[in-house]
Amino acid sequence: MSTATGPLGPLLRVVHGSPTDEELAALAAVLTAV
Repeated sequence: MSTATGPLGPLLRVVHGSPTDEELAALAAVLTAV
């Protein structure tokens, strides 16, 4: 799963419980852009 790229990369890491602040910010940006 570590090979995930794009918006799903950060999302998968959040789901698996090890997101970084940067990934959370990217995920929030993706969600607000949808």
